[in-house]
Amino acid sequence: MFNVKSTFDQFKLIALTAVIVLTALLASPLIHFAQHEGKILGALDFDPKVDGFGFKNYGNEKHDYRKDMGTEDMIRMFGFKAVCKSGTTAATCVPYASARQWLEQMLNAMDGGHCEGMAVACLRFHQGMPFKGRVMPTDFQSDAKLTHDLSLNQLLYNNIAYYWTTQTLTEPEEYRDAMMEKGPVYNVQTLIDGFNTGSDTYTLEIFNLKNGKFADGHAVTPFAVEDAGSNYNVLVYDNNDPGLTKVVTVEKGGRQTWKYITASNPNDAEENYIGDTSTKTFGVIPTKIREGKCFEAPFSDQDTTEMGCGKETPPKPKAVPTPKPDAPKPSVTPMPQPPKPKGKRVEMFLTGAGDMLVMDSKNRRLGYDPDLDKEFKEIPGGVLGYDFGGLGIEMPHYRLPFDPKGDPYVVVFSGADLKKKSVMDFVYVGPGFTVGFDGIKLDPGELMAAAISADGKKVAMEMTKDGEMPEVYYSIDTPQKSYSAQVKIKGLTTGSAVTPGPLTLVGAQAIMAGHTDMAGFLAAVKKHGETSGPSMNIDFKDANKLEIYDNIGGSNSYDVDLEQIGTTGKINKIQLKDIGKGDKGADHFEIEVGEWDGGPKIAVKHDAEGNGFDNDKEVMMENMPNDITDDPNKDDDGGLMSYLYSSLGW
Repeated sequence: MFNVKSTFDQFKLIALTAVIVLTALLASPLIHFAQHEGKILGALDFDPKVDGFGFKNYGNEKHDYRKDMGTEDMIRMFGFKAVCKSGTTAATCVPYASARQWLEQMLNAMDGGHCEGMAVACLRFHQGMPFKGRVMPTDFQSDAKLTHDLSLNQLLYNNIAYYWTTQTLTEPEEYRDAMMEKGPVYNVQTLIDGFNTGSDTYTLEIFNLKNGKFADGHAVTPFAVEDAGSNYNVLVYDNNDPGLTKVVTVEKGGRQTWKYITASNPNDAEENYIGDTSTKTFGVIPTKIREGKCFEAPFSDQDTTEMGCGKETPPKPKAVPTPKPDAPKPSVTPMPQPPKPKGKRVEMFLTGAGDMLVMDSKNRRLGYDPDLDKEFKEIPGGVLGYDFGGLGIEMPHYRLPFDPKGDPYVVVFSGADLKKKSVMDFVYVGPGFTVGFDGIKLDPGELMAAAISADGKKVAMEMTKDGEMPEVYYSIDTPQKSYSAQVKIKGLTTGSAVTPGPLTLVGAQAIMAGHTDMAGFLAAVKKHGETSGPSMNIDFKDANKLEIYDNIGGSNSYDVDLEQIGTTGKINKIQLKDIGKGDKGADHFEIEVGEWDGGPKIAVKHDAEGNGFDNDKEVMMENMPNDITDDPNKDDDGGLMSYLYSSLGW
């Protein structure tokens, strides 16, 4: 007898089975690749809808980014001796002042996006590579079975921020630059080889070349390469477009032209990325180079790097098997590790949008000249680089040989290519110091100048045309004590009187009324014996005396935050308010840092006559809350030293 109900149940079971099988097939990488016509030459078992993050690339605006990294991360990256002034464990470590300041700079720079960290972190989840003992998505979020299921939480913020930071380190950056020199096809063949042998996974770093400089820096995750006749198609997960498989095309011959369509900022319209062998804008970085070693700490004065950092042994990458006879045999030789630089180096970088040109005493240049639409590499040993986050902001990051007795550098900041006002920080970091300017406000088309001594102890900067002067911060280490200082000038106006005198290291906007171009600006910078515009100069003499002087008349004054860290790790703090308030002429003050015992008072001298401090009496200034706030949201668009201790868990 024909049983309608039984037959119907069987039909439902068959239909349900078909749906399950079809769903599984659609989710599989083989079906995923089959959507493309070319033959797969090498691939990871990776699907952006499963192994990519479900959220878009992000900046610092929606969370407390100050907690994204801490002392433990610096120790993992550089080693205990490079980071810690005292203590025996990560929990008891008291970081060097320069290390703490460097960390703050890194966190601040991530406001430009986290594409690099996301591109690396998703690969590490896919390969089962541990981060601080956590391997699977469930280790970061209990209900997340897949990477795509993860929501941003503090554990994941930490993971992504850590690997974003690795792009700024010497070893990964030099590897990427060397690969860009090899050309696009060499990089594609490296991917094929890595996918087929399981030797490593890679991130792909791409730029556009606009107006003679690198722009639109972005990092994506390549997971397959297919043969498309005269082209290679590189399949990628782009963290600006969650869940999608996107394609970078690379010509096999000729100029090896590569193309990609994406938005440099996920909130903007898509645009074309294009390059070839001449642009050197296409390069890969292996995942393993970011792990298992102590990196060169830019702030450390140690002569050698430590051993044993970040030792968490990963498994071999999982690869999708491909028929060896059908796949080309890549003529890829192992990329040599970049040689260690001879001698120590310093780094200069910005944490926001803008261009930077560095000049030495012989007028040799390193950086971008907007008048000529050209980047220069004239300073011997100088290296051009950029930090990026995939949100359309490239931050210049230069390296120079360190000579503590060398001549000062003049640094020109340009807003020639800006479309809106940029608020950024300038950082100069070297052996035992991290110094710079906090909150430089650069308008479109505006040019500003600063100067800094080679040893980082003396800095100077001009007031902008809007009457703004950034705060100056210092973090400097000595064998006995470490110091952090932040100096804020107050009471400036665009009409502040200027005391005539030589052009102290800094070009003056006041003498540049007829010079709106870069050439005229640089000519003014190099000129001597003329009246300069309003400028502030600070000199940290051997970490014993903090000297502040300017050429500004009127009622301007200074607030100073000072921190002292002893050899045992004891931290003393003092706030000074309105130094020089009421004085009418140019200011010249000396804070006796070396004599300070850590108490609530500190000695200050005022050279009112301009003949030095020998005949001036010390005045004891008391600790008093000032206008340097600890809240980055209330400190003129953010302060770089804000929450210095809370970000480290103190």
